Amino acid sequence: MLTAPFPALMLWLLSLIVLAVVAFDGFTRRVDFVSLRNFFYLGFVLFLLQNAASSLYTGTYSWFTLREPQATGIAYLALCCMFLGLFHVFYMNVPLGRKLAGVLPSNFKTPGTGKMLVLTVFCAVLGMVLFFTVNIPYVGILARGVGWSMAAIACGLGAWMWARNSFNPVFVFTLISVFAVSAIPALSGHSSRKPLVGLFAAAVWGAWYASYRYRPFRSYALPLSLLLAVGISAVALLTATRGAGGDRERSAAQHAQAIASGLSVNNILDGVRELSGGQSGGPISMWLVEMYPERRPFEPLFTARYYFMFPLPRAYFPWKGEPVSVRIAKMADVEGVDQDFIKVSPGMMGQFWIDGGWLAVAFYAVPLGIIFRMLDEWARRNANSVFVVLPLGSGLAEIIGLPRGEVTLFAFNATRAIILTFILMVILAKIFRLEDTRREDPDVDHWLDDHEYAWEGEDEYDHDVHEEHEYPEDGYTDYNDEYDRPSAAR
Repeated sequence: MLTAPFPALMLWLLSLIVLAVVAFDGFTRRVDFVSLRNFFYLGFVLFLLQNAASSLYTGTYSWFTLREPQATGIAYLALCCMFLGLFHVFYMNVPLGRKLAGVLPSNFKTPGTGKMLVLTVFCAVLGMVLFFTVNIPYVGILARGVGWSMAAIACGLGAWMWARNSFNPVFVFTLISVFAVSAIPALSGHSSRKPLVGLFAAAVWGAWYASYRYRPFRSYALPLSLLLAVGISAVALLTATRGAGGDRERSAAQHAQAIASGLSVNNILDGVRELSGGQSGGPISMWLVEMYPERRPFEPLFTARYYFMFPLPRAYFPWKGEPVSVRIAKMADVEGVDQDFIKVSPGMMGQFWIDGGWLAVAFYAVPLGIIFRMLDEWARRNANSVFVVLPLGSGLAEIIGLPRGEVTLFAFNATRAIILTFILMVILAKIFRLEDTRREDPDVDHWLDDHEYAWEGEDEYDHDVHEEHEYPEDGYTDYNDEYDRPSAAR
């Protein structure tokens, strides 16, 4: 059993540093606690750092045994440090992301309570319609993905109303009902945890921007903890009860029945243990670092190229190549499985490494840092608009899973979710004939006037002059079935 305690301990230390950065930036109001960057960091720690550290410390690498775990572990540690360092610098210190956010569409329309309730129901129903009724070849695949995203937006809308008045029975009932309806497409015909994760992540996102963002932690700690506890328990129960192989392809009703019959503390704990294991993204990434370029040549920027080729139908474009997740079982000569069928997520670091080693990893860190800053800045500039904020939160499950890989799949799905749901939400805004104002509900107006941007004692920020006056100090200053076991055939 080949172990490497030193790089394992250093990777655990790096995990703590990343979490410390999240906490520091959140408590000092440099970056929202609930931000795309922090969801990405969560996935990075879970799938690439602690998972790799555990493998190195225990010497268990699944199918992908390392020949020199000490040297490979140190190289992998350095690779992660370089990536995170560059990502952080270009997110926090390079102004390009903020400037790009300034040219993105801004829409400050926010419905009042009545229209918000109708919009919530409409999005939940639209999600089901898109998921179940569009059976056109190729278009149907896209529609099902957008259906999941609209279901997530419906949960975000429900949480938006609930967070502002957590004890109002109307909003409590609405949130529970929307989750129940949205869970139907999220659990139908597959065993992936990703859609269910997306529902709860969107709810946290909506609650944050509706209310928690403007309040001290102690005032929302209890409702947020309740929401997180319910979400983690639901995903853990799905993990523990979804079965294996073909038994996983259940309907939503079958999943619900299995979860209800398996409802127990032991199943929740078993599911949490599996979720916290991080699967094999880290060990596989380290194996790929050993494999390339010593035994196989680099594939220059294949990830970037495949991202743009991903939506092309393979039947008409057979030359577009195969993703790493499809090829890796053959590369490792995995025994006891169908190597032509099984897909194994390679981990983001390994996937970037294949594209050209150190230079490729550095190359990807730069645009990712800029893009994440651009999107978080877009949300911040439109923090009171459900028509901007919630589309950004509709692909959070993809953002969490991005470090695990397949990177091209998660990145494309996140792009699709954000762009198409934003277009749909703008169309809905026109259908509902919302006035071009930031808020319509006078009670909410009064509450936000008392609380918004109160951290630094600033007056309410005037969005009409943000191009002339670069964002003032408002407390945020400058400064894939993707959740399945790697062994599961997809």
